[in-house]
Amino acid sequence: MERSKTAPLDLEFFEFDEGTFERVEDGLLCLMDHSNRWRSLKLRGYDHPHITLPPAFRQLRGHLSNLQHFLLHYSWRNADMVSFTSDLDILSECPLLTSIELKIQNPLFNPHFPWSQIQSLKLAHCGLSQVRRTLASCNNLKRLELSYFLSGPITTLDQLRCLSVERLLDDEFFHFFQSYNLPSLSHLKIRDGCLDLHFLETFLNCSSCSITSLNLGLLRLSDVDLLHLLTLVPNLTTFSYEEYSEPMLRSEGRPMNQVVTTTFLQQLVLDSGDEHSTRFLPQLEDLTLTIYPLENSGRQALQHMLASRSTGQLRKFTLAVREVEKQVSDYESLQCFRDVGIQIHLWLT
Repeated sequence: MERSKTAPLDLEFFEFDEGTFERVEDGLLCLMDHSNRWRSLKLRGYDHPHITLPPAFRQLRGHLSNLQHFLLHYSWRNADMVSFTSDLDILSECPLLTSIELKIQNPLFNPHFPWSQIQSLKLAHCGLSQVRRTLASCNNLKRLELSYFLSGPITTLDQLRCLSVERLLDDEFFHFFQSYNLPSLSHLKIRDGCLDLHFLETFLNCSSCSITSLNLGLLRLSDVDLLHLLTLVPNLTTFSYEEYSEPMLRSEGRPMNQVVTTTFLQQLVLDSGDEHSTRFLPQLEDLTLTIYPLENSGRQALQHMLASRSTGQLRKFTLAVREVEKQVSDYESLQCFRDVGIQIHLWLT
């Protein structure tokens, strides 16, 4: 510690259970004198019957001048959470704190964080009242990640630019996208859950936002569904899609790729005489596809699509092919597009 007096400290403590909590206290006490160097503080663990922090911890109020990120992952369900929340109030006086991650299953958790200065927020397993209460105070939030979200109407976030949602069920998807107006949203990520095109289209139209980056994965969609969605985001420059794996497709002998089909790839072809001849991704610069092996017609369509965009704006293409086995050579030929200035990244597993 003495040899690196000026280096920032990233602190992470695990397991707040009965057997290790004292060691967490000792660790915090040891680092108190270096509190001005704390850059991030992460606390993770399980239920503990007596949730407290060292009394000296409260003396840090106003001394965490460089703390930028705070993470708390616990599932306490007892009344001691009130005392613990009070201990964390010292974070309300951290001028550089802009990033918070919370995974708390306790309605009594209501800390006085500097919510108005938070720009990046990640909430998981939080109850509706917690989500509503928290977001209502986040006036400058630019990045939001929600997973295992409990449905219900919540507040509008005018400054939000990046939104990531994961594992939303049907009703959660409906309530979430029907309750927001996000005019500044430009980056959207939806993975591993429901994607209702009707509700999403309504949301995009009402928000009048310009999506430039879209990341979709592990969703039950068809190629027609996705093509329709892409017509709603004409300003997209970055697009990533990961195929959803359904075991029954293999057992029934049907194609594993339900979205990245020959038809889908053909629709992405640009006319060399008119770079805006397609309705789909006319401004695309970065494309990532995670798929299963393509049939011969699909591989030909993929090459045709890349060739048509090689004179346009496409600068990077990443292809990850699962279960490729002996067909590696079928995709190695894509490396030739490097000669025309496209970065090609292949992941063949």
